[in-house]
Amino acid sequence: MDKKVPNNILVVDDDPGLLESTSLLLIHEGYAVTSCSSAHEALTKIQENNIDVVLSDIKMPEVSGIELLKKIHKINAGLPVILMTAYAELDTAVDAVKAGVFDFLIKPAPPEYLLHSIQKAFQNVNLLKLKENYKLYLEDMVAERTKNLAAEINERIRKEESLRLSEKRLRELSSRLQKVEETERKKIAGELHDKCGQNLTALSINLNIIQTQLPAGVVEKIGSRLTDSLALVEEIAKLVRNVMDDLRPDVLDDYGLVPALRWYGAQFGKRTGISVSVQGDDPPLRLPEEIESALFRISQEALTNVAKHSEAKEVVLTIEKTENLVCLTIKDDGRGFDLLSSPMAGERHGWGMLIMQERAQAVGGQLHVESGPEKSTRIIVEVKVEEDKIPVSNRNDRQRKGGNLTIMSHRKDNRK
Repeated sequence: MDKKVPNNILVVDDDPGLLESTSLLLIHEGYAVTSCSSAHEALTKIQENNIDVVLSDIKMPEVSGIELLKKIHKINAGLPVILMTAYAELDTAVDAVKAGVFDFLIKPAPPEYLLHSIQKAFQNVNLLKLKENYKLYLEDMVAERTKNLAAEINERIRKEESLRLSEKRLRELSSRLQKVEETERKKIAGELHDKCGQNLTALSINLNIIQTQLPAGVVEKIGSRLTDSLALVEEIAKLVRNVMDDLRPDVLDDYGLVPALRWYGAQFGKRTGISVSVQGDDPPLRLPEEIESALFRISQEALTNVAKHSEAKEVVLTIEKTENLVCLTIKDDGRGFDLLSSPMAGERHGWGMLIMQERAQAVGGQLHVESGPEKSTRIIVEVKVEEDKIPVSNRNDRQRKGGNLTIMSHRKDNRK
Protein backbone atom coordinates (compact mmCIF):
# COMPACT_ATOMS: atom_id res chain seq x y z
CA MET A 1 0.00 0.00 0.00
CA ASP A 2 1.40 3.39 -0.96
CA LYS A 3 1.31 5.42 2.28
CA LYS A 4 1.83 8.66 0.35
CA VAL A 5 -1.66 8.50 -1.13
CA PRO A 6 -4.08 11.01 0.50
CA ASN A 7 -5.57 8.95 3.36
CA ASN A 8 -8.10 10.88 5.38
CA ILE A 9 -11.08 8.53 5.80
CA LEU A 10 -14.32 9.38 7.60
CA VAL A 11 -15.92 6.29 9.21
CA VAL A 12 -19.63 6.65 10.16
CA ASP A 13 -21.44 3.91 12.13
CA ASP A 14 -23.94 3.93 15.01
CA ASP A 15 -22.56 0.59 16.28
CA PRO A 16 -19.62 1.47 18.59
CA GLY A 17 -18.02 -1.94 18.21
CA LEU A 18 -18.01 -1.91 14.40
CA LEU A 19 -16.95 1.76 14.40
CA GLU A 20 -13.92 0.98 16.59
CA SER A 21 -12.89 -2.23 14.76
CA THR A 22 -13.16 -0.62 11.33
CA SER A 23 -11.19 2.43 12.46
CA LEU A 24 -8.42 0.29 13.97
CA LEU A 25 -8.14 -1.76 10.74
CA LEU A 26 -7.73 1.36 8.63
CA ILE A 27 -5.27 2.93 11.08
CA HIS A 28 -3.25 -0.26 11.00
CA GLU A 29 -3.12 0.02 7.20
CA GLY A 30 -1.66 3.54 7.51
CA TYR A 31 -4.72 5.66 6.89
CA ALA A 32 -5.69 8.74 8.90
CA VAL A 33 -9.15 8.05 10.30
CA THR A 34 -11.87 10.39 11.53
CA SER A 35 -14.83 8.60 13.14
CA CYS A 36 -18.35 9.56 14.19
CA SER A 37 -21.63 7.81 15.07
CA SER A 38 -24.28 10.05 13.46
CA ALA A 39 -25.09 11.62 10.12
CA HIS A 40 -25.24 15.13 11.59
CA GLU A 41 -21.77 14.79 13.08
CA ALA A 42 -20.47 13.34 9.79
CA LEU A 43 -21.67 16.38 7.82
CA THR A 44 -20.00 18.71 10.31
CA LYS A 45 -16.66 16.86 10.08
CA ILE A 46 -16.82 16.89 6.25
CA GLN A 47 -17.20 20.66 6.32
CA GLU A 48 -14.44 21.14 8.92
CA ASN A 49 -11.88 18.58 7.69
CA ASN A 50 -10.25 17.57 4.43
CA ILE A 51 -12.00 14.22 3.98
CA ASP A 52 -11.00 12.05 1.00
CA VAL A 53 -13.27 9.00 1.42
CA VAL A 54 -16.41 8.33 3.47
CA LEU A 55 -17.18 4.84 4.80
CA SER A 56 -20.74 4.81 6.24
CA ASP A 57 -23.32 2.36 7.60
CA ILE A 58 -26.54 2.48 5.59
CA LYS A 59 -28.86 1.86 8.58
CA MET A 60 -28.76 4.70 11.16
CA PRO A 61 -31.47 6.04 13.47
CA GLU A 62 -31.53 9.70 12.47
CA VAL A 63 -30.72 9.70 8.74
CA SER A 64 -30.14 6.71 6.50
CA GLY A 65 -26.83 6.24 4.74
CA ILE A 66 -28.49 7.00 1.39
CA GLU A 67 -29.83 10.35 2.70
CA LEU A 68 -26.40 11.08 4.13
CA LEU A 69 -24.91 10.28 0.71
CA LYS A 70 -27.19 12.83 -0.98
CA LYS A 71 -26.33 15.53 1.57
CA ILE A 72 -22.60 14.81 1.25
CA HIS A 73 -22.75 15.23 -2.52
CA LYS A 74 -24.47 18.58 -2.05
CA ILE A 75 -21.39 19.66 -0.10
CA ASN A 76 -18.79 17.87 -2.28
CA ALA A 77 -20.10 16.17 -5.40
CA GLY A 78 -16.82 14.37 -6.07
CA LEU A 79 -16.32 12.83 -2.61
CA PRO A 80 -16.40 8.98 -2.84
CA VAL A 81 -18.88 7.36 -0.40
CA ILE A 82 -18.81 3.63 0.38
CA LEU A 83 -21.98 2.28 2.00
CA MET A 84 -22.12 -0.90 4.17
CA THR A 85 -25.20 -2.86 5.22
CA ALA A 86 -26.01 -6.15 6.89
CA TYR A 87 -29.10 -6.51 4.73
CA ALA A 88 -28.59 -7.36 1.08
CA GLU A 89 -31.73 -5.79 -0.34
CA LEU A 90 -31.83 -5.17 -4.10
CA ASP A 91 -34.00 -2.06 -3.83
CA THR A 92 -31.59 -0.54 -1.32
CA ALA A 93 -28.63 -1.21 -3.60
CA VAL A 94 -30.48 0.34 -6.57
CA ASP A 95 -31.34 3.44 -4.53
CA ALA A 96 -27.72 3.76 -3.47
CA VAL A 97 -26.48 3.52 -7.04
CA LYS A 98 -29.00 6.14 -8.14
CA ALA A 99 -27.81 8.43 -5.36
CA GLY A 100 -24.20 8.13 -6.62
CA VAL A 101 -22.64 5.64 -4.22
CA PHE A 102 -19.06 4.69 -5.05
CA ASP A 103 -19.29 1.11 -3.68
CA PHE A 104 -21.76 -1.04 -1.80
CA LEU A 105 -20.50 -3.68 0.76
CA ILE A 106 -22.26 -6.35 2.79
CA LYS A 107 -21.40 -6.46 6.52
CA PRO A 108 -19.42 -7.97 7.92
CA ALA A 109 -17.17 -7.32 4.91
CA PRO A 110 -13.92 -9.30 4.80
CA PRO A 111 -10.98 -6.93 5.47
CA GLU A 112 -9.48 -7.56 2.04
CA TYR A 113 -12.77 -6.56 0.36
CA LEU A 114 -13.02 -3.42 2.45
CA LEU A 115 -9.43 -2.41 1.81
CA HIS A 116 -9.75 -3.13 -1.90
CA SER A 117 -12.83 -0.91 -2.12
CA ILE A 118 -11.03 1.89 -0.26
CA GLN A 119 -8.02 1.57 -2.57
CA LYS A 120 -10.30 1.95 -5.58
CA ALA A 121 -11.89 4.98 -3.95
CA PHE A 122 -8.49 6.60 -3.47
CA GLN A 123 -7.58 5.80 -7.06
CA ASN A 124 -10.75 7.56 -8.09
CA VAL A 125 -9.83 10.51 -5.86
CA ASN A 126 -6.41 10.69 -7.45
CA LEU A 127 -7.87 10.53 -10.94
CA LEU A 128 -10.31 13.30 -10.11
CA LYS A 129 -7.52 15.44 -8.67
CA LEU A 130 -5.37 14.70 -11.70
CA LYS A 131 -8.27 15.64 -13.95
CA GLU A 132 -8.84 18.85 -12.01
CA ASN A 133 -5.13 19.70 -12.07
CA TYR A 134 -4.99 19.01 -15.80
CA LYS A 135 -8.06 21.17 -16.29
CA LEU A 136 -6.39 23.99 -14.37
CA TYR A 137 -3.23 23.43 -16.39
CA LEU A 138 -5.17 23.64 -19.65
CA GLU A 139 -6.95 26.76 -18.45
CA ASP A 140 -3.61 28.33 -17.59
CA MET A 141 -2.22 27.30 -20.97
CA VAL A 142 -5.26 28.73 -22.75
CA ALA A 143 -5.03 31.94 -20.75
CA GLU A 144 -1.30 32.24 -21.48
CA ARG A 145 -1.80 31.46 -25.15
CA THR A 146 -4.68 33.92 -25.34
CA LYS A 147 -2.47 36.55 -23.74
CA ASN A 148 0.33 35.78 -26.20
CA LEU A 149 -2.07 35.82 -29.15
CA ALA A 150 -3.48 39.13 -28.00
CA ALA A 151 0.06 40.50 -27.76
CA GLU A 152 0.90 39.08 -31.21
CA ILE A 153 -2.28 40.54 -32.69
CA ASN A 154 -1.60 43.93 -31.13
CA GLU A 155 1.98 43.80 -32.41
CA ARG A 156 0.78 42.81 -35.87
CA ILE A 157 -1.78 45.62 -35.82
CA ARG A 158 0.96 48.03 -34.77
CA LYS A 159 3.27 46.82 -37.53
CA GLU A 160 0.47 46.95 -40.12
CA GLU A 161 -0.39 50.47 -39.04
CA SER A 162 3.28 51.40 -39.19
CA LEU A 163 3.50 49.82 -42.63
CA ARG A 164 0.42 51.73 -43.80
CA LEU A 165 1.94 54.97 -42.53
CA SER A 166 5.23 54.14 -44.25
CA GLU A 167 3.42 53.35 -47.50
CA LYS A 168 1.46 56.58 -47.20
CA ARG A 169 4.67 58.56 -46.64
CA LEU A 170 6.34 56.79 -49.56
CA ARG A 171 3.38 57.61 -51.80
CA GLU A 172 3.50 61.23 -50.64
CA LEU A 173 7.25 61.30 -51.24
CA SER A 174 6.81 59.68 -54.67
CA SER A 175 4.12 62.23 -55.53
CA ARG A 176 6.34 65.06 -54.37
CA LEU A 177 9.32 63.73 -56.33
CA GLN A 178 7.21 63.43 -59.47
CA LYS A 179 5.97 66.98 -59.06
CA VAL A 180 9.55 68.18 -58.55
CA GLU A 181 10.65 66.15 -61.58
CA GLU A 182 7.95 67.67 -63.80
CA THR A 183 8.74 71.16 -62.49
CA GLU A 184 12.43 70.70 -63.25
CA ARG A 185 11.60 69.28 -66.68
CA LYS A 186 9.50 72.34 -67.47
CA LYS A 187 12.17 74.66 -66.12
CA ILE A 188 14.97 73.07 -68.15
CA ALA A 189 12.82 72.94 -71.30
CA GLY A 190 11.95 76.61 -70.79
CA GLU A 191 15.58 77.60 -70.37
CA LEU A 192 16.52 75.65 -73.49
CA HIS A 193 13.79 77.48 -75.38
CA ASP A 194 14.50 80.93 -74.04
CA LYS A 195 18.29 80.83 -74.11
CA CYS A 196 19.51 78.20 -76.51
CA GLY A 197 16.57 78.57 -78.89
CA GLN A 198 16.82 82.35 -79.11
CA ASN A 199 20.55 82.21 -79.64
CA LEU A 200 20.15 79.65 -82.40
CA THR A 201 17.49 81.84 -84.01
CA ALA A 202 19.75 84.89 -83.82
CA LEU A 203 22.66 82.88 -85.22
CA SER A 204 20.53 81.68 -88.12
CA ILE A 205 19.37 85.23 -88.88
CA ASN A 206 22.93 86.57 -88.77
CA LEU A 207 24.19 83.84 -91.08
CA ASN A 208 21.38 84.57 -93.55
CA ILE A 209 22.20 88.30 -93.46
CA ILE A 210 25.89 87.63 -93.99
CA GLN A 211 25.07 85.29 -96.86
CA THR A 212 22.95 87.93 -98.62
CA GLN A 213 25.37 90.84 -98.08
CA LEU A 214 28.66 89.26 -99.04
CA PRO A 215 30.17 90.30 -102.37
CA ALA A 216 29.71 87.81 -105.20
CA GLY A 217 33.40 86.93 -105.24
CA VAL A 218 33.45 86.14 -101.57
CA VAL A 219 30.19 84.13 -101.80
CA GLU A 220 31.80 81.91 -104.41
CA LYS A 221 34.65 81.15 -101.98
CA ILE A 222 32.78 80.66 -98.70
CA GLY A 223 29.14 80.23 -99.81
CA SER A 224 29.18 76.46 -99.28
CA ARG A 225 30.55 76.96 -95.78
CA LEU A 226 27.71 79.34 -94.95
CA THR A 227 25.17 76.89 -96.32
CA ASP A 228 26.67 74.08 -94.21
CA SER A 229 26.63 76.34 -91.17
CA LEU A 230 22.95 77.16 -91.67
CA ALA A 231 22.15 73.44 -92.05
CA LEU A 232 24.14 72.70 -88.91
CA VAL A 233 22.18 75.37 -87.00
CA GLU A 234 18.92 73.81 -88.19
CA GLU A 235 20.12 70.35 -87.11
CA ILE A 236 21.12 71.64 -83.66
CA ALA A 237 17.74 73.37 -83.38
CA LYS A 238 16.02 70.09 -84.19
CA LEU A 239 18.06 68.23 -81.59
CA VAL A 240 17.28 70.89 -78.97
CA ARG A 241 13.59 70.70 -79.85
CA ASN A 242 13.66 66.91 -79.43
CA VAL A 243 15.32 67.26 -76.03
CA MET A 244 12.69 69.81 -75.01
CA ASP A 245 9.89 67.51 -76.13
CA ASP A 246 11.41 64.62 -74.18
CA LEU A 247 11.67 66.81 -71.10
CA ARG A 248 8.18 68.31 -71.27
CA PRO A 249 6.17 68.51 -74.51
CA ASP A 250 4.64 71.97 -74.77
CA VAL A 251 1.53 70.49 -76.39
CA LEU A 252 0.68 68.91 -73.03
CA ASP A 253 0.71 72.29 -71.31
CA ASP A 254 -0.95 74.19 -74.16
CA TYR A 255 -3.65 71.75 -75.29
CA GLY A 256 -3.99 69.01 -72.69
CA LEU A 257 -3.69 65.23 -72.41
CA VAL A 258 -5.54 63.96 -75.50
CA PRO A 259 -3.71 66.17 -78.04
CA ALA A 260 -0.41 65.42 -76.29
CA LEU A 261 -1.05 61.67 -76.59
CA ARG A 262 -1.97 62.06 -80.26
CA TRP A 263 1.23 63.99 -80.88
CA TYR A 264 3.34 61.46 -78.98
CA GLY A 265 1.55 58.53 -80.67
CA ALA A 266 2.46 59.97 -84.08
CA GLN A 267 6.11 60.35 -83.03
CA PHE A 268 6.12 56.83 -81.55
CA GLY A 269 4.61 55.38 -84.73
CA LYS A 270 7.31 56.98 -86.88
CA ARG A 271 10.05 55.47 -84.69
CA THR A 272 8.60 51.97 -84.28
CA GLY A 273 6.17 51.41 -87.14
CA ILE A 274 3.40 50.61 -84.61
CA SER A 275 0.11 52.38 -85.29
CA VAL A 276 -1.17 54.39 -82.29
CA SER A 277 -4.70 55.78 -82.18
CA VAL A 278 -6.05 57.97 -79.38
CA GLN A 279 -9.75 58.15 -78.60
CA GLY A 280 -11.05 60.96 -76.41
CA ASP A 281 -13.21 64.05 -76.19
CA ASP A 282 -12.65 66.71 -78.85
CA PRO A 283 -12.21 69.48 -77.85
CA PRO A 284 -10.46 67.74 -74.97
CA LEU A 285 -11.43 68.34 -71.37
CA ARG A 286 -8.57 69.74 -69.34
CA LEU A 287 -7.55 67.93 -66.15
CA PRO A 288 -5.42 69.05 -63.19
CA GLU A 289 -1.81 69.39 -64.29
CA GLU A 290 -0.48 66.60 -62.02
CA ILE A 291 -3.06 64.14 -63.38
CA GLU A 292 -2.34 65.05 -67.01
CA SER A 293 1.39 64.61 -66.36
CA ALA A 294 0.93 61.26 -64.62
CA LEU A 295 -1.33 59.80 -67.32
CA PHE A 296 1.00 61.04 -70.06
CA ARG A 297 4.07 59.48 -68.43
CA ILE A 298 2.19 56.21 -67.83
CA SER A 299 1.25 56.14 -71.51
CA GLN A 300 4.88 56.71 -72.50
CA GLU A 301 6.05 53.82 -70.31
CA ALA A 302 3.28 51.53 -71.57
CA LEU A 303 4.10 52.22 -75.21
CA THR A 304 7.77 51.54 -74.48
CA ASN A 305 6.78 48.12 -73.08
CA VAL A 306 4.68 47.45 -76.17
CA ALA A 307 7.61 48.21 -78.45
CA LYS A 308 9.95 46.00 -76.43
CA HIS A 309 7.83 42.94 -75.73
CA SER A 310 4.40 42.59 -77.33
CA GLU A 311 5.20 42.41 -81.08
CA ALA A 312 2.02 44.46 -81.59
CA LYS A 313 0.99 46.23 -84.76
CA GLU A 314 -1.56 48.57 -83.25
CA VAL A 315 -2.16 50.27 -79.90
CA VAL A 316 -5.35 52.06 -78.89
CA LEU A 317 -5.36 54.66 -76.11
CA THR A 318 -8.78 55.67 -74.77
CA ILE A 319 -9.51 58.56 -72.40
CA GLU A 320 -12.95 58.56 -70.78
CA LYS A 321 -14.48 60.67 -68.02
CA THR A 322 -17.60 59.70 -66.09
CA GLU A 323 -18.70 61.99 -63.27
CA ASN A 324 -15.59 62.32 -61.05
CA LEU A 325 -13.57 59.48 -62.58
CA VAL A 326 -11.05 59.61 -65.43
CA CYS A 327 -10.13 56.31 -67.06
CA LEU A 328 -7.11 55.74 -69.33
CA THR A 329 -7.08 52.43 -71.22
CA ILE A 330 -4.08 51.23 -73.22
CA LYS A 331 -4.74 48.13 -75.35
CA ASP A 332 -2.45 46.47 -77.86
CA ASP A 333 -3.04 43.62 -80.31
CA GLY A 334 0.25 41.89 -79.59
CA ARG A 335 1.42 38.89 -77.60
CA GLY A 336 0.14 38.72 -74.02
CA PHE A 337 1.75 37.03 -71.05
CA ASP A 338 0.88 35.10 -67.88
CA LEU A 339 0.68 37.62 -65.06
CA LEU A 340 1.75 35.03 -62.45
CA SER A 341 4.17 32.52 -63.92
CA SER A 342 5.59 33.74 -67.19
CA PRO A 343 9.24 34.92 -67.23
CA MET A 344 8.00 37.72 -69.45
CA ALA A 345 5.71 38.80 -66.63
CA GLY A 346 8.66 39.37 -64.36
CA GLU A 347 10.45 41.34 -67.03
CA ARG A 348 7.50 43.44 -68.06
CA HIS A 349 6.36 43.95 -64.51
CA GLY A 350 9.76 45.16 -63.40
CA TRP A 351 10.72 48.77 -63.01
CA GLY A 352 8.46 49.98 -65.79
CA MET A 353 5.32 48.49 -64.28
CA LEU A 354 6.36 49.64 -60.81
CA ILE A 355 6.89 53.18 -62.08
CA MET A 356 3.46 53.19 -63.73
CA GLN A 357 1.88 51.87 -60.53
CA GLU A 358 3.58 54.55 -58.43
CA ARG A 359 2.61 57.33 -60.82
CA ALA A 360 -1.03 56.23 -60.66
CA GLN A 361 -1.00 55.99 -56.86
CA ALA A 362 0.72 59.36 -56.53
CA VAL A 363 -2.39 61.07 -57.96
CA GLY A 364 -4.81 58.87 -56.01
CA GLY A 365 -5.42 56.40 -58.82
CA GLN A 366 -5.27 52.66 -59.39
CA LEU A 367 -3.59 50.69 -62.17
CA HIS A 368 -4.82 47.28 -63.36
CA VAL A 369 -3.26 44.93 -65.92
CA GLU A 370 -5.19 42.34 -67.95
CA SER A 371 -3.18 39.89 -70.02
CA GLY A 372 -2.70 36.23 -70.83
CA PRO A 373 -0.73 33.93 -73.15
CA GLU A 374 -3.65 33.62 -75.56
CA LYS A 375 -4.77 37.25 -75.55
CA SER A 376 -3.45 40.78 -75.82
CA THR A 377 -2.61 43.14 -72.98
CA ARG A 378 -4.76 45.91 -71.57
CA ILE A 379 -3.67 48.46 -68.96
CA ILE A 380 -6.39 50.40 -67.14
CA VAL A 381 -5.70 53.48 -65.03
CA GLU A 382 -8.52 55.04 -63.02
CA VAL A 383 -8.12 58.37 -61.24
CA LYS A 384 -10.69 60.30 -59.24
CA VAL A 385 -10.99 63.97 -60.19
CA GLU A 386 -12.80 66.58 -58.14
CA GLU A 387 -14.95 68.72 -60.41
CA ASP A 388 -13.90 71.99 -58.82
CA LYS A 389 -10.22 71.21 -59.55
CA ILE A 390 -10.70 70.85 -63.33
CA PRO A 391 -9.05 73.94 -64.86
CA VAL A 392 -10.78 76.21 -67.38
CA SER A 393 -8.92 76.01 -70.68
CA ASN A 394 -7.58 79.30 -71.92
CA ARG A 395 -5.49 77.95 -74.76
CA ASN A 396 -7.22 80.19 -77.35
CA ASP A 397 -5.89 83.25 -75.50
CA ARG A 398 -2.28 82.10 -75.37
CA GLN A 399 0.33 84.15 -77.22
CA ARG A 400 3.23 82.24 -78.75
CA LYS A 401 6.61 83.33 -79.93
CA GLY A 402 7.54 83.42 -83.61
CA GLY A 403 10.83 82.83 -85.33
CA ASN A 404 12.62 81.17 -88.17
CA LEU A 405 13.33 77.97 -86.23
CA THR A 406 10.79 75.26 -85.53
CA ILE A 407 12.08 75.18 -81.96
CA MET A 408 10.45 78.57 -81.35
CA SER A 409 6.99 77.81 -82.69
CA HIS A 410 5.47 75.84 -79.81
CA ARG A 411 6.86 77.61 -76.72
CA LYS A 412 4.91 80.01 -74.53
CA ASP A 413 5.90 83.69 -74.18
CA ASN A 414 5.55 83.58 -70.39
CA ARG A 415 7.98 80.70 -69.87
CA LYS A 416 10.54 81.72 -67.24
